[in-house]
Amino acid sequence: MRLPFPRRLRAARLHPSSPAPGLAPHHVPPCPRDAERAATFPAGPGRPASRLACPCRAVQTYGKAVRVPLHWIGFGYAALVASGGIIGYAKAGSVPSLAAGLLFGSLAGLGAYQLSKDPRNIWVFLATSGTLAGIMGMRFYRSGKFMPAGLIAGASLLMVAKLGISVLNRPHQ
Repeated sequence: MRLPFPRRLRAARLHPSSPAPGLAPHHVPPCPRDAERAATFPAGPGRPASRLACPCRAVQTYGKAVRVPLHWIGFGYAALVASGGIIGYAKAGSVPSLAAGLLFGSLAGLGAYQLSKDPRNIWVFLATSGTLAGIMGMRFYRSGKFMPAGLIAGASLLMVAKLGISVLNRPHQ
């Protein structure tokens, strides 16, 4: 049976001038932002030049694992937090849940936006996810209920861990 997709996807390109997935990366016309990123984050041992491509080419693969840029995960996390506040208001009529969900969701969205512009600017995102991990972790510990405190605490801990890994993997300057 032949699969409709190539066995080893090289890159899923989302840039308007990018070729269809599966074409060799050297056939891709350069993005105007590639030179700027290459000057800011030069390629070196363990950091191939393909990793430094424009964020417009969002999902890239190395070997068999797909790597999604951190800011995409951050926008999903922000949506999860904000939707949790909205659901809390809709189900229980809790205005504090709505206010906290929208506040922390918008702060996480701001942090993800800052990450998309500069991968070194992690502080708003780190403070937001760290604060939520602490607050919701304590609520989960006291109540033992997974929803919503355990879910948000777990997602926040994963975001803090992902940020820590990205900080440790970036080159020292």
